[in-house]
Amino acid sequence: KNVGLGSTVNAAGQTAGYFISFTGFLVLNSYGFIGLRGFLQFWGVVFLLSAVCVLATKEKPSPDTLNVPEAYMQAISVLKLPVIREVAVLLLTRGAVFAAAESLTQLRLLDKGVPKQHMAGVSALMTPLNMVLPVMVAKWTGGSRPMHALSSTYPMRAVLSIGAAALVATVPSPPIPLWYYAAVTLWLGIYSSVGTLHFVAVMAFFNRVSDPLLGGTYMTLLNTIGNLGSKWSSSGILYLFDFLASRNRQCVDVKNHSALGLCMGESKDAATAACEALGGRCAVGDSEFHALVLGSAALGMVWIWVMRSRINRLQELPLEKWRVS
Repeated sequence: KNVGLGSTVNAAGQTAGYFISFTGFLVLNSYGFIGLRGFLQFWGVVFLLSAVCVLATKEKPSPDTLNVPEAYMQAISVLKLPVIREVAVLLLTRGAVFAAAESLTQLRLLDKGVPKQHMAGVSALMTPLNMVLPVMVAKWTGGSRPMHALSSTYPMRAVLSIGAAALVATVPSPPIPLWYYAAVTLWLGIYSSVGTLHFVAVMAFFNRVSDPLLGGTYMTLLNTIGNLGSKWSSSGILYLFDFLASRNRQCVDVKNHSALGLCMGESKDAATAACEALGGRCAVGDSEFHALVLGSAALGMVWIWVMRSRINRLQELPLEKWRVS
């Protein structure tokens, strides 16, 4: 009855978890309240206690319940479905468009002198928004065509990603003024809202097409494919940026972040040592970042033009197409 609301609960819970594990730790650590060791020990104990509670919980067996070998065989059968191969193409490619803006922007801002605790504070402001938004869009994503929310706002998210280039290009010299943090907060709020909408839409689609007989196994398979899509995109863009930018590193003054010249030497280590002798550090320029962000936005327009019809067709398919015969 409420299968469409599963994505809402999922998104709200994951947002809270990300906040505690990433932003929460950065804020607490920057003010000296807790170290990485203590943080990991505390949540390690919480995880173990949670696992013990789940283990101690008794459930009534269902006649339709599969044992472990049967579940794995069914999972392999799911991967062989033609519709799963089609949706895998979507999941493995949709994140590449946003990888530059999402994986590189914060690194570039930190590299240009924006304090990490301030960036953590800005990220913390997004948590209430990202927890409330799944509830607000539940009617849109909880119907029979949840992926319509993604396809209709995909071009908007691609255009919004260009804002990352504008933010990096306009970083003021330290100390960073309040208006700049306001601009970062505004952009991140709008961009993350669209990203959360896409996440909820995809999860609602997973909930709708998953075979109830397989339970969480079907959902986990689809989630794994989706996570692979985001992770390879993020790792790939980081390697690509490092490859492009390492040839044009700048020696930047540690105190005022002014340019001292190029990082040059017989080797990368020698160039770094020469720069440090001048009171600076080797940093990459912005031209490669801007090229990747703008190129990715253009790629996004091409992606949605090619994939929109496939998205619509997949969510119009009868549920029998997603079942293992």
